[in-house]
Amino acid sequence: MVRVVHGLYKAMRRLRGWWFAVWIRAWGGRVGRSLEIERGVRLRWAPNSGIQIGSDVYLGNGVIIDVHRTGLLSIGDRAKVMHYTIIAVSDSVEIGEDSQIAESSSIRDSDHGMALGAPMRDQLLSAPVTIGSDVWVGRGVCVTRGSAVGDGAVIGANSVVRGVIPARSVAVGAPAVVKRARS
Repeated sequence: MVRVVHGLYKAMRRLRGWWFAVWIRAWGGRVGRSLEIERGVRLRWAPNSGIQIGSDVYLGNGVIIDVHRTGLLSIGDRAKVMHYTIIAVSDSVEIGEDSQIAESSSIRDSDHGMALGAPMRDQLLSAPVTIGSDVWVGRGVCVTRGSAVGDGAVIGANSVVRGVIPARSVAVGAPAVVKRARS
């Protein structure tokens, strides 16, 4: 009985993924095969040609994808973006193959300046964000503009990534600091 129920849930995720892929492709984006989408996944803006999602990708419940019409979002094959994560793209966000983004995380390639004399809402600053392949981003992590996380890195829960995290390293804290290399 459990297998039957699990199979039905998977079929529903794939059906939602198929519909989502059709919608993105209709607007010029690319989506690979076997996209799985939980309920509540939404795009803040209409899809565009800058959305590129690989094969066998999973998007969890409540994920918000906010890709500005000039932004580029690339999610590699077999990546998992878990529940209630937000990915906001003005410029470019790349998530590599086999990477896992845990729930309630935030990945943003822009934020606001704070100079006096102009409203902060008019001071948008952006820089590309890159998350390599086989990366594990823990629960509640914030990845900020201009950050780069190397292949095979691990980012501990509730960390704030600002800058470069080398490949195959373990980083934690706010701001995230490398604690050791993966062994």
